[in-house]
Amino acid sequence: SNQIVVLNSDETEACDPYWLPVNEPMECDSFTVTLKDENFDIDFVMRDFLLQSIDEDYEFNCRMISTCYWPDSCSPIRTAFELIDKVRLYRAQAMASSVMAPTASTSHNAPSIIVHDLSGGFRAGAFCALYTFQDLVNLESTVNVYEVAKLFHLKRPGIWQNQSNLMFLYKAVECLFGELHLRPKKS
Repeated sequence: SNQIVVLNSDETEACDPYWLPVNEPMECDSFTVTLKDENFDIDFVMRDFLLQSIDEDYEFNCRMISTCYWPDSCSPIRTAFELIDKVRLYRAQAMASSVMAPTASTSHNAPSIIVHDLSGGFRAGAFCALYTFQDLVNLESTVNVYEVAKLFHLKRPGIWQNQSNLMFLYKAVECLFGELHLRPKKS
């Protein structure tokens, strides 16, 4: 994966850094990991890593996007999609710079995005659900929130901890459809 999304609920959940300072390589078995750049924004921290094989002539770039309080601090709810839009933008840039330019037929072959929170629950699940909802609205102009929520629950029981978690999903989809109706119609 060339992207990792880290979602912590607050600074007290923050893990100690598991990487070295900028430009100090760290050896891990048959490759080295080097933090190449670190950018702090109001809502996000973006870290770019370079992974290099020790045995072969191969290197790989990876971006980690970290944020606290997502989606709790997202008001209005549309702001929850800012993180997703940032992840999509980097993914598109990474695909465009790869050997094969992205097309409709190759976009499903894009590397997976790793999404995690420290509890492995609602934050990561909500991010993945909203990412999926955005795809469904853009491609099919329809979403079955219940079906997606149930699928996520079957893969990770307990991911939706209470009714407000599910209501968040419904409100987010309502926001997406509101934006869909505001877009200019294609001729």
